[in-house]
Amino acid sequence: MSFEDADTVEHIENAHLETVKVLYALLRVRKTGSAEWDWRLQQLASAMARHTDEEERTLVNKVRESLSRRCREELGAGYARTKADLLTARCGSVAHVHRMVRTAVPV
Repeated sequence: MSFEDADTVEHIENAHLETVKVLYALLRVRKTGSAEWDWRLQQLASAMARHTDEEERTLVNKVRESLSRRCREELGAGYARTKADLLTARCGSVAHVHRMVRTAVPV
């Protein structure tokens, strides 16, 4: 499937990177439950809500409407495998999130 709206894809990729940066800032807070931790957690929740809403309203709906059921099922299975692999590889560790932020190519 080709996406005719490259600006939408770029915008969503940038929003994803911003969310990762906010997650990294939260993971670096030393004391869980501190005022800073609460503030960073609220930032993360807001960033994720905005990103998810935008992605659902744009890309996900377009994909759902244009792909066959079989293709969607294959994508879902691939997503589940990738998610399991990432969790096994500790994708939520501070080091991994830091690598994502550090190696991201600004668009």
